[in-house]
Amino acid sequence: MGEGSLRIVVVDDDEQYRRAVVRLLQHRGHDAVGFDDPDVAIAHTEAAGADAVVVDRLLATRDGRAVLRDIRERFPSVVRILATGGDVDRSPDPVVLKPFNVDDLVVTIRRGRR
Repeated sequence: MGEGSLRIVVVDDDEQYRRAVVRLLQHRGHDAVGFDDPDVAIAHTEAAGADAVVVDRLLATRDGRAVLRDIRERFPSVVRILATGGDVDRSPDPVVLKPFNVDDLVVTIRRGRR
């Protein structure tokens, strides 16, 4: 991966959406991986590291906000982003509205890394 490359974990139980986001991020030179299971995503983040984790608000197994709380506690330096297609409620982490532009997502991640 290139010098400006980011390691991004995408957690979304919508397989088509998750694959599309990962593919677009990879096309832009980032090391992106996707998971439908947040626990597997957390284990991957622990084993391989990540610059950012993007989590869907409404997962089948857990609330995305709870997943981000776990990530915040375990990996405080990882940028956390909540993705939602609906209501935007209070979140200590940046929120992106689905469908989002992946270039805007990368800008949000880079801002969070400062």
